[in-house]
Amino acid sequence: MNDYRDLFPKFNLGTYLDYAATAPVFLSVLDAMREYELGGRGNPRRGLHAYAERGTEALENARATVAKFIGADPSRTIFTKSATEGLNLAIASFTRDLGPGDVVVHTVFDHNSAYLPLKRASDERGFKLVEIGRDDVMRGNFCGRRGLNPVLAIIPHVSNVTGDVLPIREICERAHEVGARVIVDGAQAVAHMSVDMVELGADAYAFSAHKMYGPMGIGAVAFSAEAFRVVEPLIVGGGMVEPGIAMLEAGTPNVTGAVGFARACEELSRIGFASIQEHEGEMMRMLGERLASSPWAVSHSDPERSRRGRVRPSPVKVGSFALAQDGDWNRASSLVSFSVPGIHPHDVAQVLADQGVAVRAGHHCAPHISRLLDPAGVVRVSIGLPTTTNDVEHFFRALGEVKKLHKSLI
Repeated sequence: MNDYRDLFPKFNLGTYLDYAATAPVFLSVLDAMREYELGGRGNPRRGLHAYAERGTEALENARATVAKFIGADPSRTIFTKSATEGLNLAIASFTRDLGPGDVVVHTVFDHNSAYLPLKRASDERGFKLVEIGRDDVMRGNFCGRRGLNPVLAIIPHVSNVTGDVLPIREICERAHEVGARVIVDGAQAVAHMSVDMVELGADAYAFSAHKMYGPMGIGAVAFSAEAFRVVEPLIVGGGMVEPGIAMLEAGTPNVTGAVGFARACEELSRIGFASIQEHEGEMMRMLGERLASSPWAVSHSDPERSRRGRVRPSPVKVGSFALAQDGDWNRASSLVSFSVPGIHPHDVAQVLADQGVAVRAGHHCAPHISRLLDPAGVVRVSIGLPTTTNDVEHFFRALGEVKKLHKSLI
């Protein structure tokens, strides 16, 4: 198993297992951002002098790299401050002309970054929202059930609570058969699997840099050619007089962040997702099997379920996980969630933190799925490139302290 820790800054804050929230930054990303700033910056698209031209070139080169990373067209790839802003832009654009009688489907997995702007649009315009459950989504029964004729579907590529990898390609195909557009929240996918939004069939695909070892405060949303025709600005301001990309990026863009975003894409591409999945798959096997065998901790992340994407022959086997060779099928997820009956998830996370292990607990901004699993929420353990088997072992040693607390309560 490869050791990727030399690609990151050295920290001494304990074992970090909260990559689904945010990931550490590549050293090469920091170098690229510093190099850009030391070379002199100017406001792009606004001046004729060399500094402005350098800023414009850096921004557009970064856009081309980020777009290529997910198989998108740079002319339809918008920089945002986050995946949340990208989802808001897509939802606002695609629901603008909807009203009573229209149906929009979403899933029980949805993050509030997708659900809340969708709910607000529904309240304002009167269209009907229909939630699709976990098993139906994983079987691809999305737009055609119960006689629905939806005009829009929104779905995460990977659940940030269960680790389920959803069958995006099948869902997009079925949505398009009934004339619906599909918005995909790719925040949890892009650091762990190869993404091609054209192959997937997504009409909009949103993601952020900080979950893929890039800087905080920048994301992107890419659109299909057909969908881009209806996209309108989410905010208005300086620099948006001309139509096209500039119209959708009002204000001074985060050029330094875009440079770092692009370098993160380049670094992940250099490493390769086959290597990334092999590295992560072994640790996920350890996490999944040992949690599943625990008599006192209830695992909510089923590795078999997370592999129910597109079933094709000859997956690469790593432990008990099947890793993809192409597309979005048979992916091993990069997180597990669990509960300890009788102990609040926040208390579990605090005990782990006291032992130097960082995890996340609660509803994870996805309350529909997390409350189905446990009304109090769940504890999430998520891994990344710097994670080692020693980190996993440290987690289980720390979990032993939770076990002591559990015994004292029963």
